Formats: sequence, C-alpha cells, structure tokens
Amino acid sequence: MNSEEKLINDIKINPGTEFENKLLGLLRGKNTFRRKRHFPWLSAAALIIGFGMGHFFGIPDTEKTQKQFVLLLHTGEHMTGTEEEHVREYGAWADMLNSKHALVAGEKLADAFVVLGREKPLENTSIGGYFIIQAENEDLARNLALTCPHLKYGGWIELRMIEPT
Repeated sequence: MNSEEKLINDIKINPGTEFENKLLGLLRGKNTFRRKRHFPWLSAAALIIGFGMGHFFGIPDTEKTQKQFVLLLHTGEHMTGTEEEHVREYGAWADMLNSKHALVAGEKLADAFVVLGREKPLENTSIGGYFIIQAENEDLARNLALTCPHLKYGGWIELRMIEPT
C-alpha cells in the first residue's frame, strides 16, 4: 500500500488530529506548500485599527441609519421644457444626490407599458421615471425630493418609503 492509499484509509478510520498531522507531513514532503510565518498579532492590530478609525472618525453605517425612498416621477401633457433640458438638469441633480451619498438608483422609463390587473391605466398621468434615494427620515427625503427639477417642469412626485423586507 503506497502513502496516498494509506492516507485515504486513515481518513476512513481516524479523521482526527493524527490525520491532520499525517496530511500536513505528506503535503510538506511533496513541497505542496511551505510553512509561512504567521503573525496573529499583526492581523489583530489591523482589525482594531480599522474598527477604531470607523468609530472615532464617525464613518456612519448607512445600512443601519438610512431608510430608502422611491420618488415616482409622474408626467402628463402639462410638462414643459425639452428632453435635453430634462436630461441635463436631472443628471446634475442626480450628481448632487450622489455627492451626498443619497442616490441609490434612478432611470427614465420607456413610454410604452403594459397594464396588468385592470382594463386600462389611470387617465392623464404616467410615470416617466424614478429615483431611489436614502435619507435618515421622511422629512429629509421630502426636502431632497422638493429640489428635484421634475417639479420645475410641471411634473409631480410621489414619495414613498421602501419598507425593508
């Protein structure tokens, strides 16, 4: 029986620390890996420093403090401005939100849509796009939504908190 067969047989019989030592010995003998110096104190120090920097410099854990809100941008025949103006201003607004770490997502929606669950959609309104933002509370989310250029062009915004699931 060669050493590999003996090792496999040992796994079936005695898979404890004795097996681990035999496996390590076999792998070292074949130069599969080399024993490296291990500095556990260095890993612990790095972990403590990383935690301390986050704690003392006030880096917030946004997952725990921020709530997410969706801004549904309702459009209609009353909208003013050109598409180029909208793209430019909405883009600048999204950049401002992003700089405040408040933007999660946002997209313009296609004009074509499919209605499910009723025979026809509600009249004289559609949702032209959306933004998902994060804020500490609804008042702050409302204040951010009030700065959206969509209101300037005659649209209206439906603000809803996204309930965590």
